Amino acid sequence: MSSRYLMLMTAIPLCYFAGYAYREYYDPDQSVTLLNRKPESLSDSLITSRLQTLEESKHKVQLQLAELETHRGKLKSTAGRNTDIPGKLW
Repeated sequence: MSSRYLMLMTAIPLCYFAGYAYREYYDPDQSVTLLNRKPESLSDSLITSRLQTLEESKHKVQLQLAELETHRGKLKSTAGRNTDIPGKLW
């Protein structure tokens, strides 16, 4: 076998395992195992702000759903007729 082939066959696994070891040691959040991963510590203010953001987005989605339901009702009532409904459906 040629030396280039042997060098290539040893370099690929070596680089793979070196990257794995680097990821485990220096970036525990991206690690494959859970050995070095630190538990998340969330403050109360961060939790409340995330909860408030979720509540706001839930309210927006419910409003959009209500609008879509009204448009759906309009479309069902005008099915088969040539009518112009003003505005966009979205």
